[in-house]
Amino acid sequence: MRPEIKTEIMALCCGYVKPEDIKQLFDIPYYQQTYHIKANGLERWQSQYSRRRSEWHERFRKEEAYEKEHRIALVKELLKREDGKSNNT
Repeated sequence: MRPEIKTEIMALCCGYVKPEDIKQLFDIPYYQQTYHIKANGLERWQSQYSRRRSEWHERFRKEEAYEKEHRIALVKELLKREDGKSNNT
């Protein structure tokens, strides 16, 4: 396989496909994977995976906090309306 093709494979896969899988699926040994990653300034799988997971957790925490506050506000509004109805009767 031409080096250019290996570089392209690594550029497409190194962020989402584990090195073991690249080796098994595309027959690119670890030392060649490392070479193509370093030579082309690519980020290794583990680094990209960790960053994505951290970003996902942060988005999840923010979404959970928003939903919590939103639902509390909805309940408070419901109770306020209910209190207004009972005061009118």
